[in-house]
Amino acid sequence: MRNRNIDLSLTPIEPVIGQINTRSTNFKVERKQFPLVPCEAMTIYKIQGGTYERVVVNLKKGMTQSELYVSCSRATKSSDLYLIGDFVPPKPPEPNDAVAMMFKNIRSERMLKFSLEFPEESQEERFSIMFHNVQSLNKHISDIKFDKTFLSSSMISLVETWTKPSDNLEIEGFKIVHRRDCDDVRKPFGQIIYLKNDLKYENITERYEYSGKNHIEYSSIKIDDICVISVYNSPNSSFDILKRHINEVITISKGFCENIIVVGDFNINLKIKINNKFIEYMESFGLSLNNILNRDSTN
Repeated sequence: MRNRNIDLSLTPIEPVIGQINTRSTNFKVERKQFPLVPCEAMTIYKIQGGTYERVVVNLKKGMTQSELYVSCSRATKSSDLYLIGDFVPPKPPEPNDAVAMMFKNIRSERMLKFSLEFPEESQEERFSIMFHNVQSLNKHISDIKFDKTFLSSSMISLVETWTKPSDNLEIEGFKIVHRRDCDDVRKPFGQIIYLKNDLKYENITERYEYSGKNHIEYSSIKIDDICVISVYNSPNSSFDILKRHINEVITISKGFCENIIVVGDFNINLKIKINNKFIEYMESFGLSLNNILNRDSTN
């Protein structure tokens, strides 16, 4: 390059020749090209929010902390970030900097009290139930096996399992105390209940109705002096059908247990006033709604 009076700051790019295999032996195909890919220059403000495989940052004097952060954090890997120029760390923020003042204020005056309690972190001895519409247990069984909240529960009640009798659904530390599978074709049907191995139980009753638009299934299991009733009611089932089954399972359970807990997917929008009749019906058995209706539980 020096002999040809070429600027030494330039980078030479040699052409590359590649051979392309063909089915014919009578001729060969070669491709000759310069190993270049398209690129574009963008300002730091334009690149905000973007992510790129390779990024070249042209450093200049006086770059602020925010500019350095944005420009140097766009590449997917640090090895694909290239800097042109000398990297000079920016000065630390002044004591009266707005962001620094806000952090100081948060640490001293506006500390948040973390009040969420996760079942797996609780040291208290208690009986807990996890109910979930799983929509194919085969598809999600690994999710449950590795979910600490599920595994810390005393009972796991799942509906819409879509399972067949041949499916292996064992979960370590739990025993299956109730299971209802699809007969042949997998469909939105089925129920399974797991109970911790050290807990004693008694199956009180179970039933399902699956005909046309009406699909409802329930089970009642006694643990100590508590009957836990698990219910699934399809969106198309009539309220009268639901009432009949609820009355049946609660009446039977009351013959065995002093205390009753009902969990389920009722497919009823309780935020609509007309559906308050369901809450009122459950209250006629001495039951009350335990969860707060501040948002929908399904889409």
